[in-house]
Amino acid sequence: MKRFLIFIAASCLFAGALQAQELANFARGGQRVVSPDVQGDSVTFRMRADYATIVKLSGSWMTGWGGVDMRRGENNVWSIK
Repeated sequence: MKRFLIFIAASCLFAGALQAQELANFARGGQRVVSPDVQGDSVTFRMRADYATIVKLSGSWMTGWGGVDMRRGENNVWSIK
């Protein structure tokens, strides 16, 4: 029973950690980061990463999955269009 309770507690902590980045995008400074932002035939991806030096975007729709570098903007919001 004790192992089961430890497993449940660890699972809850892990699930909370998975949501940490999403919450960070909305919590700081009251500025909401909108991503993806679809306008016509273009899409802009944004992400707040205060301490990052390099941020890459990659996905299954991209050839090679190597990723493309995002650019740092105001308030450490990285973006690519």
